[in-house]
Amino acid sequence: MGENQLGGVLGRYLTAIVIIAGIALFISIETARYAEIRRLRSATNTLQEDIQRANEKADAALSAIISPETLSSAQSSVYLIVVNGSARGTAFVLDRDKGLLVTAAHVASELPLQDENASVYILNRSTKVAMKVQTVRLHAGYGAFRTLVEDYQPIRKNSSIYAPQAAPLRDLAFDAAFITVDSADAETGENLLGPNFSLAPEDHLLGLEPGAPIAVIGYPYDTLDDGFAPDSAIPRIERGVISAITPPLDNVAEAQNPVTANLIIHRLSTAGGSSGSPIINAAGEVIGIHTHGIESASSNADGAAQRAEVILDLFSSDRETDRLNEVFYPSWRRLLSYWARAEDSLPWSFYMEYARPDETPPPQVREFQIDNSTPFTRDLIRQDFEPETETKRVEASDIDLAKISDEDGDTGKLRESSSFLLNEKGEYAELWRSVDRSRENVLFAFDYSLRSKRGYCPLKTYWRKKGETRLQATPFRASFELHLPPTQEANTEEYHIVIQRPAGCDPISKEFFFGSISWTGAEDPLTTASLSSNQTSRNEDAKHEFYSRVSEVQSRIGKFIKCLPPINDATSGCTAPEYVELASREDMARYLLTQSQNEN
Repeated sequence: MGENQLGGVLGRYLTAIVIIAGIALFISIETARYAEIRRLRSATNTLQEDIQRANEKADAALSAIISPETLSSAQSSVYLIVVNGSARGTAFVLDRDKGLLVTAAHVASELPLQDENASVYILNRSTKVAMKVQTVRLHAGYGAFRTLVEDYQPIRKNSSIYAPQAAPLRDLAFDAAFITVDSADAETGENLLGPNFSLAPEDHLLGLEPGAPIAVIGYPYDTLDDGFAPDSAIPRIERGVISAITPPLDNVAEAQNPVTANLIIHRLSTAGGSSGSPIINAAGEVIGIHTHGIESASSNADGAAQRAEVILDLFSSDRETDRLNEVFYPSWRRLLSYWARAEDSLPWSFYMEYARPDETPPPQVREFQIDNSTPFTRDLIRQDFEPETETKRVEASDIDLAKISDEDGDTGKLRESSSFLLNEKGEYAELWRSVDRSRENVLFAFDYSLRSKRGYCPLKTYWRKKGETRLQATPFRASFELHLPPTQEANTEEYHIVIQRPAGCDPISKEFFFGSISWTGAEDPLTTASLSSNQTSRNEDAKHEFYSRVSEVQSRIGKFIKCLPPINDATSGCTAPEYVELASREDMARYLLTQSQNEN
């Protein structure tokens, strides 16, 4: 056999050996992988079994404390609230002779009792008869916390002045209400309501501690499909322990007051529909009203309940208002002072962004306040968004349509209307603002919201200078800002501004604030050089033009640096501006026709 033939044979043998070895290695790896998968599955099953056994042991231990007999007898006094055939919440009996039940205020406030065509009733399996809801009484403190916090608009003091952070709080306070029902049987006159629940004594409520055994009885939507839950009315019972006792607003620097720490935090399994459910202790006494599931990206599925002394408030309007005004309001105001106010922090933030950018290290919000030494003037207004709409019509009566040519250049055939159409569903607010262009100016807006997990509703803004024939749009952001540096003409200009927030971001509060700040170059540390009294008007004009150009160059350099790659979400200002042109007459005719049809 020649050398070439021998080499070929050896090459084939080596190739075969390599292939076989590769197959063997692949089989070995796959075998090991499947073995690991089997091991993990086995470990997972074992863990699930351990969890199940632990839950069974915990349930057995809790059963020894809160007996099944106690829970079973309590079920007959817990009712499903139904509105037009759909489950809406839970209520429980407090005074059967008066047809009086307790529920959550956010459930009671949405019952359409004024609608003659609405069907609002309670139902459970013990009575098997629907009882019409007649009246509602909300706790006087319901909504008070939200109003106070949204007026203050808290900003974290330890956040950078260049990027202030809103504090996203939750309105969990005084969410309690009474409802009354017609409980008499139509034929016999018999009272159909179950027995009264007993309230735990107030001193016992104030002494509640984490670890105490509790149970909840209610009608969560996930018990049964919402479509037939109102017909079956099967309650769910969950047992557990108190996880924490906390106030609606807290700070580590404050000593906890057992009176204001009136929220029971738990991890009982609850869902929509559980609101208004009674939280009971081992004696079957009511210690709380379940009202909220606390949701967040890192949520432990915590729930919150109003401690039951809020029910005592509902029996006495004097007690109710006295506790709110003398105990809770002072506590909440003191705790809010640990944050800065948005109306103070944001003007400083915009000033620093343009007058003193990129200080290192970035100053914190806590270092700034509004006083007589503030280097800018500030003007703020509060305004409400209009009702939600599919299309917003923005009239522009200041535009001289006679100067606008159609596509053929024939001014006698006007194609445009005198309005803009914003074809995006949302809530809108419209305003005009005068701007002194001899000064640095920033226009801005912010909408703090307790209903948003971020602490604010994002804003999209459209704006134009008076007489301009198109709106420039800025995308949705945490706040709106428009920097207007001084111009050589130094005249006063009018700006037309339309602010939009997403539909449904905050169905309760319509208010936001709009503001402006302005300053001259001499107020900026970079431009503090004084000029002698004998300078001529020409020198003043030269100085003004110089600072205007400096400001423009600073702005362009800042944007250039910001827009360097890699571009991310923070560089949305790097994209080309979006504009909205005047609506055509045809589009306006279609819009008006649609509006007319909707009104009819």
